Amino acid sequence: MKRHPLRHWRPATSTPSVCSERQPIDRMQIQGKELESPPTDTKSKLLDAAARLFASQGYIGASVRKLVAEGDVDHGSVRYHFGGKHGLFQAVLENRFGALCASRDAALDAVLSQESHTLTDLLTAYLRPTIAFLTDPLEGRTNGQLLARSALEQEHFRPIVAPFYGDQFEHFLAAFGALVDGPTREELTFRFQCLHGLTTAAFSHSRPAAAEARLMPDHLEQRLIRMAEMILRMGPESAPAF
Repeated sequence: MKRHPLRHWRPATSTPSVCSERQPIDRMQIQGKELESPPTDTKSKLLDAAARLFASQGYIGASVRKLVAEGDVDHGSVRYHFGGKHGLFQAVLENRFGALCASRDAALDAVLSQESHTLTDLLTAYLRPTIAFLTDPLEGRTNGQLLARSALEQEHFRPIVAPFYGDQFEHFLAAFGALVDGPTREELTFRFQCLHGLTTAAFSHSRPAAAEARLMPDHLEQRLIRMAEMILRMGPESAPAF
């Protein structure tokens, strides 16, 4: 199964993850002398600031001027470290969504490696890393806003996040299909997409569920799993027609 590197965000739980190797120091040539690049702390500050701004204001609303002001860094840092605004945007999404997908991949691998598993096991492998992503004490709010914007601003988000979601979506869909009788592949795909949307909505920080998620994540996880099982298992006679 394809792995996705973790670069920046780490889930607060002990979910297995895949870590990338330490990257060598960037260097630049100035007047024929090789100098070390500025401290990587500047890069981290930019990534954190950009994540907050892209989450709250979207790709268009987060100008380079706002990004450097939020990160309290030099204006040239964006181009130096990321090549420009779009490169920074891509790095933010790869850091955040790459970490989420890597955690889900590891959880799904663990379930499928067992001699037998249930639909609850599969849904836990999908939902538990998602809950960790959305309830992280420091980054949960930003992660949730980014996840919501990935659906609202697909023209900017989709080209970057699609490679992370594509294979993973197919792997989970195949695992669900092996345990759920009745719905066609098209119908099961629709239900899985609904599950993804409901999960994002449940963790909206403008709703009471957000407080419950932070205070009692296990309780909300159980509620979401029960709801997801109902959605995936409902027969064609009980599914609403559109």
